[in-house]
Amino acid sequence: MKFFKKLKTGFKRKFTGNKICLITEEKEFGNIAELSITTLIKKAIPNALIKTNIILNTSSGFGEIDCLILIDNRLFILEIKHWLGTIVEHDDYFISYKLDKYTNEYHKKELKSPFNQIKRQIKLLKEKTNSNPWINPIVFFVDADKIECESDNIWFDNFDDLILYLKNDGYSSYNNQINNCWNNIKSSDYIYSSSFLEKRNLNCIIDDNSLKFNTNKGFITKENINYINIKHHFSFDELFIHLKNGEIAYTTNETSNIVVNYKNTLSSYSLAKIDEINIGD
Repeated sequence: MKFFKKLKTGFKRKFTGNKICLITEEKEFGNIAELSITTLIKKAIPNALIKTNIILNTSSGFGEIDCLILIDNRLFILEIKHWLGTIVEHDDYFISYKLDKYTNEYHKKELKSPFNQIKRQIKLLKEKTNSNPWINPIVFFVDADKIECESDNIWFDNFDDLILYLKNDGYSSYNNQINNCWNNIKSSDYIYSSSFLEKRNLNCIIDDNSLKFNTNKGFITKENINYINIKHHFSFDELFIHLKNGEIAYTTNETSNIVVNYKNTLSSYSLAKIDEINIGD
């Protein structure tokens, strides 16, 4: 009987339950660029506090912030754009011109203005945190051949110039406004899966009730967890739960799901189809 139960569970795990979103090549490059840049900023400015991939679910709408940086009493939103070719600013949008190395023809693509994007992010961030600090907006273009931008907005395509600005420029705010904003926002949670053929990930907010486990280290909740590695077998999973205190808790799973909030929409994903879960700071 146990054999048939395991067989039934295994097929249920394989053929039911939602998978997380596929990663496009463009998105993967963007994720790598964001991680590299934030790591380098932390190395160049050790006292910088950084939160990444912040999700803003508010009554006014949904938004995402690539990088929120706090240096002393100066708060920065950094929007990172991995755009290739020649980038030209127009009134409320950009155009990229990229040369095809095989046909020697230019490909033209219209892109949304990152400056308008940041303005909206600032509005949503203040609404989300019920705070009103001065927020310094910056756009950093990664790997573009040339930038043609004549507006007064702050942007860089050179990392050393970006670091110089972060160290020496930007408006400061009162401590209470900075603290109200910074302490009421966190990096998003992150779920990831990978196979030989594809990679999938999602930045989201995982429901607290989805991450409650009876383990060899006792009862564990989301607030105790740093990240989770999941090893899959046919009829069950092994969960290695890395805790904030440095310990590793262990438990198993057969058919559990996690519930996440993304763009103000709740979705359920099977743990059997997830390899790693990272909890936001």
